[in-house]
Amino acid sequence: MVIADSGLRFADLDACRAYCAELIHDPWIRHRFDLDAGPGRLRSVDVRDGRGSRHPHAWFELERMALPRVGRTEPIVLHELAHLLVSSPAVAPHGPEFAAGELALVDHRLGASAAAALASSFAAHRVRW
Repeated sequence: MVIADSGLRFADLDACRAYCAELIHDPWIRHRFDLDAGPGRLRSVDVRDGRGSRHPHAWFELERMALPRVGRTEPIVLHELAHLLVSSPAVAPHGPEFAAGELALVDHRLGASAAAALASSFAAHRVRW
C-alpha cells in the first residue's frame, strides 16, 4: 500500500483499542458511516491479538479485528475498521463501497496527501470507489 509509511505505529493492542474507540466515537465518522441509525450499528470494536496470522483480519458480524504485530499501524487499522463500518452480506469485502469508506477514513485521519496516494494506488490497480 502506498500509504504504509503514513500515520502512527501502535506500541501494543491497548493503544490499538484506544484508537478504535476514539474513531467510532468521532462525530465525523459517526455521521459519515451513519452509526447512529439504530440498533445493530457498530458500537465498539473488539481488537484482538493476531499473532500466528500473517495478515490482519476483520469480521463485521462480530465487530472484531485481529492485528498481528505487523498490522499495528494506523493505515492498517483504518483499513480493517473500514471493513467493520461498511461491510454487510450485500457488500463485497473489497468492493467500491469498502474502497470509498477506506478512502474517506484515510482522508479524515491521515490527510489529503495520504488520501491522494491511496486514490492513485486504487487507480493503478483498477479499484473502483
